[in-house]
Amino acid sequence: MVKRTHHIGFTVKDLERSVRFYQEGLGLELITRIPGPNPYHSEITGYPDTHLSIAFFRLPGSDAPLELIEYVSPAGEPLDMETNRPGNGHFGVVVDDLEATVKRLQEYGGKLQSTGIVSIPTGPNKGAKVVYLRDPDGITVELFEYPTE
Repeated sequence: MVKRTHHIGFTVKDLERSVRFYQEGLGLELITRIPGPNPYHSEITGYPDTHLSIAFFRLPGSDAPLELIEYVSPAGEPLDMETNRPGNGHFGVVVDDLEATVKRLQEYGGKLQSTGIVSIPTGPNKGAKVVYLRDPDGITVELFEYPTE
């Protein structure tokens, strides 16, 4: 049985670009970097001679960090990251100023997927503002701003 979430991980093409996006753009704290190659990575992934470069970021309010992995080798081909494709995922974070966050992330290569900032009219998130934004690899980050009370 599951005890807790250990981490959330995504594969990226260029780890340095992604570190800038998530650290400088989104404001996440970089916890650690794991340079490769490490022999056990081949055992975990099942790919011979695996060389990974990894960065972990603290996700505020969570014990589970965000893990970004660049497969230096074997390098993979990019996927179609459309959110309606089975198997694709996204993660959501709460921000304090949605408009400023979107603008800053666009400066770091983020692309707005939503038609603009959306105000949620009903349901448990009523009154919140939200967008889907793609990072430079096409990973969808859902940004929430809750209404001020």
